[in-house]
Amino acid sequence: MTSIQAAAGSGEVGLARLEPSDGEALRRFFYRLSPETIYRRFLSPLASPDQARPERLLDVEHHEREAVVGVIAGEIVGVARYFRQPGTDTADLAVVVADDWQRQGLATRLLRALADTAVAEGVHRFSVTIQGDNRPALNLLRRLSPGVKFAISYGVAEATVPVWTENLDRFQVLRSTRELAGCSDAEIRSLLLYVDEVTVPARRRLAAEGQPTTQFLIVGKGQLRALTADGGSHLLEAGDSFGWTAMWDRSASEATVVAESDARVLVMGHGQFRAVKAVLSRQR
Repeated sequence: MTSIQAAAGSGEVGLARLEPSDGEALRRFFYRLSPETIYRRFLSPLASPDQARPERLLDVEHHEREAVVGVIAGEIVGVARYFRQPGTDTADLAVVVADDWQRQGLATRLLRALADTAVAEGVHRFSVTIQGDNRPALNLLRRLSPGVKFAISYGVAEATVPVWTENLDRFQVLRSTRELAGCSDAEIRSLLLYVDEVTVPARRRLAAEGQPTTQFLIVGKGQLRALTADGGSHLLEAGDSFGWTAMWDRSASEATVVAESDARVLVMGHGQFRAVKAVLSRQR
């Protein structure tokens, strides 16, 4: 497994990409699932992980086929995956969470992380097949894709939905960022994996003049204001950014940044910003 989001603390779930070498961890995960959960995931009553075709479940190469797992203490407690339909921008989607971790928001986290990868790979639609009486799964999809319409036949609900809108919004925000103007659409999509999104209340300080710069900020919605000790003031709106030079040079912040209003901000720490450097270095 390759970590993509560290656990917030002890007893919390982190996120990782499944790797082809994770067969034993995936086998142990199968035995954490109740018969009902197994049936709802595979639409069939499986008695052992071998019946689930583990070679197919481990066939992930992070482009056409991807799987994101929830991990705690090295053990898998949830999996979301897609398999791209050949020659299309649509992928089959599936998610399953161990019974002890259901109804705690893990499925939503897994699907949002998976959607980031999907968008980066040019996948724009997810195809889903769900048992018609699986209300938690149906409600989850309705929350992520308001207005989704299911076709129900023989107790099975099917739908094709756009990849969650917020991920496409991130693409548009990055696409409009001045510092990334020279990047191709494919390069912008690759950077979506390295961007966090935070909601910032009005008057929250995000950077302090003269202090070490720890993040590159891009305004998605709302407004920020950059203030300098000499009285300078600059309003940052959607698509505007702050901290590029300081992050690149690892220097001090050139201004204090405060949220002028409630705002949605895309953020890259130093580890994430290295991905930007790598993309721009390849252009030279």
